[in-house]
Amino acid sequence: MRSIPCLLRGFAVASSCALALAQGEAKDIKSKDPLKRVAAVAALEAQGGPEAEKALVSALLDRDWEVVEASALALRKVGTKIALAQLVKVALDGPAWRIRRAAAQALAQIDPVSATEDLAKQTAGKNALHAWLALAIVAPKAKGESADVLARNLRKAQKSKETAEQVAGAGGIAVTTQEVLLEALDGYLSGTDIALAAAALRSVASKPDAAVLPLLQKALCAAKLDDVLERRLIATVAACASTLGSDALKPLQDAVCGSTDANVAARGMRLCEALGRVEGDSAVALAASAGAALEKGLAHADAKVRAAAVHAGVRVKNAAVLLKARDLAASDRDAHVRRVALRDLCDAVEVGADSEKAVFDLVVERLKGDSDARVREEAAVVLARVPTDLSAVALAAALTDREWAVAVCAAVSLGKTTRERGLEALLTMAKDADWKRRGAAVTGLCHLCVHEAVP
Repeated sequence: MRSIPCLLRGFAVASSCALALAQGEAKDIKSKDPLKRVAAVAALEAQGGPEAEKALVSALLDRDWEVVEASALALRKVGTKIALAQLVKVALDGPAWRIRRAAAQALAQIDPVSATEDLAKQTAGKNALHAWLALAIVAPKAKGESADVLARNLRKAQKSKETAEQVAGAGGIAVTTQEVLLEALDGYLSGTDIALAAAALRSVASKPDAAVLPLLQKALCAAKLDDVLERRLIATVAACASTLGSDALKPLQDAVCGSTDANVAARGMRLCEALGRVEGDSAVALAASAGAALEKGLAHADAKVRAAAVHAGVRVKNAAVLLKARDLAASDRDAHVRRVALRDLCDAVEVGADSEKAVFDLVVERLKGDSDARVREEAAVVLARVPTDLSAVALAAALTDREWAVAVCAAVSLGKTTRERGLEALLTMAKDADWKRRGAAVTGLCHLCVHEAVP
């Protein structure tokens, strides 16, 4: 057995060799080959220290964009205040967004306060567009520094003739003063420009503030709301929820989910899905509150709310909703609700497993007896995932369904079960007078992969 001193000497030699190798690779930072320069950036990042930082700062002036981007990203780890000035320059003047973004990310990591001060001075001149874009990344880490300057310059961005600068300014409202933030957000959400509203919401999500919740609630409770804006609003509320907690979000959630407008209440169910996915210290409380709202939504008088509730609840695997989904799939008075419940339930569980026999029986029963063709179609599609004789028997019977769309789905699914007992039924259907049914039968036969299907 080797002695400890010998092992230590071995480690020392290995470390020295590794350092020498890294230093050798780092010398390639001035190579004519851009690929070698990119590799040298990685070596300098691993090496670390003042010399490595100095070389990486110099590499920010490289003519190759990939080298510049890699150097900026490496400075997130090894950079100090020495690198700030050049990183600010890259964040403002970089030839591509991904390069400027990498520089901004490095600034946010090294010294966001100083970087925010430097960038804030540029938000009213020729660099305003790129300064606002960089501040959206850097300033949320700076805890309110330069908020007054940014609040003043935001007014100028809002009046800019350049649409891109207006959007960039909207993307920085969260780092202004609270008064300006609320005024600007209300204006964007009440306006007609979705791009501005979406940028403002992205900014709010980066720096959650309980003061914005009433404005988010007002927007979510609007009778008419663009789909894109709805998704952005819900994502912003979820981002705030992870920081502010369930108690702060409860009034907003109750207002949206409890709205007398069915469209708004359905939107509340989609909000609950997002809240049910939030991670962090408040995750359990948020999931419980969202789950209670979803259960209540399952009994709503309006079908669109029930459909939204079952869809959201199953997707977050809420146990109570999963159980109730079976009843909705079997007996809800609205066909759309039955179809959504059946589809989502079968996506959430392994239909063919012994433990889910009740779900399998439900699918077979819906295929055989549901009054709505769309529900029967859904059931036929699901059975393709269960390659058993029982599935084949149910699908073979559905080949004679009065609706051709159901028969077509059943034929393709029957083939996908790969059960030979479906052969005769498909061969018979391949002679049907309806070309749609014949085509589906041929497709099913192709899936069977048996000699008898070839002719």
